[in-house]
Amino acid sequence: MEKQEKTKAHCNICFGERNHEVLYTARRDLIDPYDDEVYLNYGESFETIQCCGCESIKVRHQSWHDAEIDLQGDTMTHTTYYPPATSRREPEWMSFIAEYGTTEILFKEVYIALRNNCSHLAAMGVRSIIEHIMIEAVGDNGTFKDNLKEFGIKGYISTKQGNVLESAIEAGNATTHRGFHPFAEDLSTLLDIVEHLYEAIYIHPHSAESLKGKIPPRPPRKK
Repeated sequence: MEKQEKTKAHCNICFGERNHEVLYTARRDLIDPYDDEVYLNYGESFETIQCCGCESIKVRHQSWHDAEIDLQGDTMTHTTYYPPATSRREPEWMSFIAEYGTTEILFKEVYIALRNNCSHLAAMGVRSIIEHIMIEAVGDNGTFKDNLKEFGIKGYISTKQGNVLESAIEAGNATTHRGFHPFAEDLSTLLDIVEHLYEAIYIHPHSAESLKGKIPPRPPRKK
């Protein structure tokens, strides 16, 4: 069998840059007649590639144009993966999230938005998840502020945690109403907040109950 060409590419399963075998490549190079004397080269390629670790298969699209150069004067290459590359793993409990609460679809759509660089939609989705979790726990008290207050009164969060949630909610509000553009690190913070909240409300109590059932009882005290 002919030895396959190797390339570095992002893998969503192994996570990060990994060695891939190039299974098939289709490329086209074109010329853009800028004027009568200057011609610019541009083109694109599609590659079917397979991870050398997990063996997952994806398509990598790359495009370039002489008019786009980096600080070193080299032609820039734009890379897109199908399925899209993701910068963050979904939590392990996503596979059984339907067992807890009603936020399954929202969580999945937030991660779809994240994979497709839709940062505004992802931030607004996080805000919506927080609202759903609070309403499911304490009912709808009319406003985010009142829901958050009742959330604390019922003992679901501490004052410090309430301040953290308020920041996440305000980021979602600003994205929706005030043109705030969340960057990658902002989205990472928002997802940390909402995932930890979800785990504290739904996942950890069940895990703790399961653990409790495995712990042997204390022996009776000797008189």
